[in-house]
Amino acid sequence: MVSDLMMLTRFAGGKHSFEKHIEHALGSLEVAMTDEQLEKKFIDQAELVIGKSAQAASDICWKLEEVDDVSRLVAQL
Repeated sequence: MVSDLMMLTRFAGGKHSFEKHIEHALGSLEVAMTDEQLEKKFIDQAELVIGKSAQAASDICWKLEEVDDVSRLVAQL
């Protein structure tokens, strides 16, 4: 089992630092992403590779169970 435990330390100059203990990261089973967060993450990452086609690819992915021909999805890539 992979742990998503994290300790974040931010140094604010001088001797000051702030620490934050993060038990479970966003996207873990314990802190699942909403559909909206997942779609935004997909589009943000996919746009880096396929540009504005990312939105169309996302739309098709949400309806993948209804798609008769996946070539529509592949065409967006």
